[in-house]
Parts: sequence; structure tokens; C-alpha cells
Amino acid sequence: MVWCCRAAATGRALGRLASGAAVGTFDARAVWRTDDDDLVYLSYSGRSIVPDDVRAEFADPAAPPVDPSRYYLRIAPVFETASARYDWLNGLLAVGVGERTDFGVRHRIYEIV
Repeated sequence: MVWCCRAAATGRALGRLASGAAVGTFDARAVWRTDDDDLVYLSYSGRSIVPDDVRAEFADPAAPPVDPSRYYLRIAPVFETASARYDWLNGLLAVGVGERTDFGVRHRIYEIV
């Protein structure tokens, strides 16, 4: 259904939990072009909690995928579009669960009903 054409993101470290895991926050914006050529603006903020051993595995491109239960990546996306076909996105309340992949992070987005 969708497909990012432009994106920008910022992030920062907030500190550490008692467990030693690094806590971070991020803010991202993107314009998606749908496969039927409509545009959807997406913005989201989120949190990450990544233990140092997992962070080391993330840094090694030769390392196998890391089990997502070992880290926490969550986002709160907001969609905006002028498209009549995707107008329903404008009222959507959603959360996203992130997973590291070979090409970056993939978020599975879920509607809150």
C-alpha cells in the first residue's frame, strides 16, 4: 500500500535505566507515495530502550538478526493526507512496534480502536 519517498529523522539519547540499557527518543517525518499515486504525510515520535549488548550486535552488519524481545522500539505515528481515498488515516490513532532489519528499522503499525 505505501512507500516512503522522502524522510528525515532526529534522535537523542536520554540516559540509562537502572539495568544499564540506553534510553533514546526520536522524531521523524516522511512523505509517502501510495502505489496509486496519493501522498500521505507521516510524523512520529518514539522511544527506544536498547541494552549495550544488543547495541553492539546492531553495530555489526555481519551479526544475525537480534530477537526483538531483547529491545524496545515504539512510535506514535500521525498521518495527514488530502486524498479522499486515504482520508480515514487523518483520524487514525495508532502505535508502531519497531524491529531492526538488514535495511534499518521496520515498524508494524497498529490502529488503536
